[in-house]
Amino acid sequence: MAAGDRRPAATLPAVLILQAEGVLVDWYRRGEVIVIDLGNTYSCVAGYTGTGKTTDNDDTMFQLCIPSWVAFTDNGTALVGEAAKNHAAADPEAAIFGFKRLLGLRRNRWHDEDIVQGAIQRVPYKIGTRDYDTTIIQVTASDGSVIKQLEFSEVASMVVAELKNKAEEYLGRTVEYAVMTVPFHFAEAHRGAAEYAGKMAGLDVVWTVTEQTAAADAHGLHTKLRERGAALVLRVGGGTADASVLVLLDGRFEVFRYRDDPFLGGDDFDDRVVEYFAKRIKFEELNDDLFTKVMDLVENVMVRAGIEKSKNKISEIVLAGGSAMIPKIQSLVKDYFNGREPNIRVKPDEVIALGAAVHVHSL
Repeated sequence: MAAGDRRPAATLPAVLILQAEGVLVDWYRRGEVIVIDLGNTYSCVAGYTGTGKTTDNDDTMFQLCIPSWVAFTDNGTALVGEAAKNHAAADPEAAIFGFKRLLGLRRNRWHDEDIVQGAIQRVPYKIGTRDYDTTIIQVTASDGSVIKQLEFSEVASMVVAELKNKAEEYLGRTVEYAVMTVPFHFAEAHRGAAEYAGKMAGLDVVWTVTEQTAAADAHGLHTKLRERGAALVLRVGGGTADASVLVLLDGRFEVFRYRDDPFLGGDDFDDRVVEYFAKRIKFEELNDDLFTKVMDLVENVMVRAGIEKSKNKISEIVLAGGSAMIPKIQSLVKDYFNGREPNIRVKPDEVIALGAAVHVHSL
């Protein structure tokens, strides 16, 4: 478990801080706590139905996913999920996606501004500024008039609220508490923005779990790494990608080294599909530069960890994110590690949400 994974949210009452693990797990096993995995392209909710079973792979675990899209009609009506994604075809400037990478960003911080500028070049909706440094979205109607100005936390909260509703429909009861997954690089401001999105959606976010830790937990690496070795987690999501080297210290996962690319993911491969059909170029040839970028993340994090020439020190290789299911990526990872197969026992597109569920359930 990475440092800070078991950090209660700032709103957690003092009495709960003292008893957090026991109470949280008890709630969770009764199905009163859900896991929210907010993504740039898809977001998921996972949890247990509360039947009292405690195995990690029984049928009491559930996961539901929706596209991470929010859109508005000309009269200001909000659409979420598939409906929002479909609306984008008719009015792209009123449909919002890829917002997770922008949570908690301030435009007076140079690194944040770089990411904002990168997003501006890639999305059809308008990104502006409020109160000097707060990044906002300006939603325009089909006639060009501005109908909404929203912070990215507000947009995220709509997706979280939809996931909350779906979980409640599935469970047949109200859910008040949530655990959220966050990327390793999220600082306090970014984590706070994610937690605030949960609060606006009507949830008390009592815990945050690092995505890389969740992926490791989904594969039961606590046991496998107890005696020796490290794990490499390669996550290729819809809009971002990262590589991490994890080690187990005193029973807790620590992210030893980390590299990411905030603008590399499945969307880039999707964009090439149109060109593929237009030019009839082989898919792998067409995306050769993107595959190189993915493997550069792996090579860079291995170099930073000082083990690029001692690949056998990586005892487990975990793939996460929907785009990690691309066969070419799996093949490249296998070749890099001298023929060792990456661990895809848990489907890469499900591993983070389900891993976070296992993480809390097994505390």
